[in-house]
Amino acid sequence: MTVNDPDFLTRRTAMKSLAAGGAIALAGCVGGDDDDDEETDDTDAGDGNGDDENGDEETELLSTDPAPEGEALSEDDLDALIDLFDDEPFTGGQDTPAHRWKVVSDDTLIFLHFNDPEPREADGLAYIGVGKKGVYAAGARPDEEFTHFHQYDHDDWGEAHHGAPDAEAGENGWWLTHIAVGPDPEPGVDYEFNPTEEDDLPEADGDHEADFTVDGEGSLTDDEISEFIGIFDDQPFNDDQQETPTGTPSHRWKWISEDVMMFTHWDEPNVEEANDLLYFGLGVRSQFTDSDRPHAEDFTHWHQWEAEDWGAGHHGDDSDQWGYWLLHHSVRPLNLGFHDEEIGVGVDRDFFVTEDVPE
Repeated sequence: MTVNDPDFLTRRTAMKSLAAGGAIALAGCVGGDDDDDEETDDTDAGDGNGDDENGDEETELLSTDPAPEGEALSEDDLDALIDLFDDEPFTGGQDTPAHRWKVVSDDTLIFLHFNDPEPREADGLAYIGVGKKGVYAAGARPDEEFTHFHQYDHDDWGEAHHGAPDAEAGENGWWLTHIAVGPDPEPGVDYEFNPTEEDDLPEADGDHEADFTVDGEGSLTDDEISEFIGIFDDQPFNDDQQETPTGTPSHRWKWISEDVMMFTHWDEPNVEEANDLLYFGLGVRSQFTDSDRPHAEDFTHWHQWEAEDWGAGHHGDDSDQWGYWLLHHSVRPLNLGFHDEEIGVGVDRDFFVTEDVPE
């Protein structure tokens, strides 16, 4: 498959699956010599107030009208999400209160954390998140956003937090990132979520590789991807940015509240042709200012809600513009055009970074 934009979004760039590491790789570097023969879609399109192709006229600065507001998840939305997130990655009798899970690769899952212990009784979400297989051991945490370790095999959910009291070093489980949807805590990674303290983790021999399997491992099926397309059905961007049959390239969006949405980011611009999920993330409606950014290191990319095409919507030009700050959490190892090297599963703090943000 091919997507030429570094965000997979405006053109198609050669990608392949690395058999050894399971990473998604990009053929060539974005913006390098390989791009010299083809003009990128972003050329002279992103500033919105520059000269036209003849250098004579000013074009209108887009996105100065307030971005569309979202709405809370409906009862039908909540029921559909509960039905979609139907995997059981824990065993031994754990009923995983408040959570619903979906395994998306050999060693990762995404999840929804509802605002009620019984999801069918909930009226919204408290968190979205990503889990990665791992072990209960010092130095085994994938990255700082994975604040919480939960034992895979136990007969009691509460006792399995952090590895049960009798857990041995190297016990199998899941490291979990919880991304708050607001308002309290504010949208973004909750670095204080039920932390498994590093100083409390036991030393363990070996390479810290988990050794267990769960039902549903591997890539999502075509039917499951179709279900995601059907449920993530909101469109917060203007028509000119929707370049594929399923909307904005590579992405599908779902409002959680008036100002916050979650999204899936796939490996094909036309999501109907996707094979793998790359990112599970959060978007926050805002103007193009640093003070509106929820967390500078995690929300790396700002996108205008209104633009002449998807590429022109990347980044911003003026603090009066409206759009969305986006946090991308990878669900598999990736090596894309904007990465200097392969990244692991976690918040992608190098994702197509928006610089020179007004205060």
